[in-house]
Formats: sequence, C-alpha cells, structure tokens
Amino acid sequence: MKKKYVLTAFVLGICFFGLLMKTNQIFAYKSGYEIDSYIAIEVPVIDGNWTTADEWTDAEEAELDGSLTVYFRLKYAQEDSTFYQYILIDFLNDTTNNATDGFSICIDSHHD
Repeated sequence: MKKKYVLTAFVLGICFFGLLMKTNQIFAYKSGYEIDSYIAIEVPVIDGNWTTADEWTDAEEAELDGSLTVYFRLKYAQEDSTFYQYILIDFLNDTTNNATDGFSICIDSHHD
C-alpha cells in the first residue's frame, strides 16, 4: 500500500514539474514579421550556400530590422506525402564566426 502512495506522489510530482515547465514558455512576436511559405519551383540544395542563381528566387522574402542586414526566405516542397520546409537566413553584414552567434525560428503551424 505504501508503494502505491509513493508511486502516485512521484507521478503527480512529475506532472506538476512538467506543468511548471510548460507555463514558463516565452512567446515572441513582432508585427510585420509574418511571412508566407509558397511551394518551391526550385528545390534548394542543402549545402550551406546559395548554390545556383535561381535556387531561392521563388521563395517569399522578408527583411528583418535591427543593426544587421538580414534577409529571411521561405518555401516548401512535397515529396510523396512528406512536406519539407526550406528556410534561408542571410546575414549580409555579419561575416564573423563568433561562438555566441545564434538564431531561433518558431513555426506556428496552426496559425494561432
């Protein structure tokens, strides 16, 4: 009987901890940063480069504001029943290789 209470308390503790972690999420949004994703005419090569002249010209483009010049391009492709989302983030005036460089992408697939 004691094992049952300990197990129940443990499961409730894990659930409570999970609930705390979920309520501490950060939500970021800035007006004007909406972008649509269109079907790719040219599927990009995943090699870290803009490989051909027309590789990304069919993608939706947005320029992000801030101290850096950053272009964000987005498109998708379908292979059989699988969809692939392609994202290009081009930092034009940051050519450094700093350990603290980073970028986060959040995708709202439900439009909520």
